[in-house]
Order: sequence, then structure tokens, then C-alpha cells
Amino acid sequence: MTERTQNLVQTQPAYFLDFEASSLTANSWPIEIGIARVAQGKVVTGSRLIKPHPDWDAAGWSDVSAEIHGLSRTYLEAEGDEPRAVAQWFKTENTGIAVTDNPEFERRWLIRLLETDMPFPKVQLLDFDSYVRMTLVEDIAISRVYHTLESAGPPPHRAGQDAARLAEAWLSGYEYLQNFA
Repeated sequence: MTERTQNLVQTQPAYFLDFEASSLTANSWPIEIGIARVAQGKVVTGSRLIKPHPDWDAAGWSDVSAEIHGLSRTYLEAEGDEPRAVAQWFKTENTGIAVTDNPEFERRWLIRLLETDMPFPKVQLLDFDSYVRMTLVEDIAISRVYHTLESAGPPPHRAGQDAARLAEAWLSGYEYLQNFA
């Protein structure tokens, strides 16, 4: 990591970001966004379902992906929020560094979402593994993070729960450092 990134991690708050998407193809689009923060020793989570935007390629939908996350296109049309409203919500939540376990995909879906409500905000995106190593430093705390993730079982594939899962794992390592270091 660069010195600039290290400085950001040390001076900026972080939030954990996750998306569920229509598929994993290049023309996929976001269907749910989740953000989790650690506040006063607890994980606080918010998420929004995203209605498909008329400009998003219908061929980007995958029934296989829908089986994994459990969200049908019909359900999203009925219950999802307009992409522009979700982009505005994200802009209010975008304070600090966005930490995610898959920056390549999350960046793609975030851009697709934010294109519905220009201008783009500045977003600092950092992968989870780097964030863990930069903030927790000690091997035993880092091991605790990954043990917590493994103990939690497979990801639920819902954006809010997946973001909270990352935040809770990081918090377990942080609390270890605070209590035993």
C-alpha cells in the first residue's frame, strides 16, 4: 500500500460496502446495496433494494444469480427504490473509506448506480484484506478476523448482511487488540 493510502486509513472513518447484482457479467447492474459501520462498539447496517433502471441491459440479468441472492426481477420492480434515490442515499452515507471484499465488482456496480445521479462523489475504495492488515497490524488480531468470517459460515448473499459480516469480523479483531494487546 502507498503511504497516501496508509494515511487515509489512519485518518478517515471506514464503512463496509457490499452489493448484490443482476449477475457477474460485464453488463450486470446493482440490485441491492448494503453499508455497515462500527459505531460505539456495535455494527450499524443499512441497505436498499434497487429497482432496475430502464437503461440497464436486460441481458445482464441471470436466473442463476437470482437463485443465489433470492431476489427476483419482479420483486425488485415492485419493492426496489429508484436507482437515483439509492444513489442519493449512498452519497449521504459515503463518509470515509469504503471497504469491500471485492473491489473490482463493487466498483463496477457503484459506478453504474452513481451514473443515475450525477455528479459522481469522491469515493475511496479499499479491499477488505488490505484494510484489515493496515488497521489491525498484529497477526493474532488479523487471524481473529478471518476465524470470525469462517465461523459465520457462508455469506448470506444479501448486501446489508454481507456488509455487516465484514464489519463484525473486523470488529472482532479490533476488540481483541483493545482488550488483550
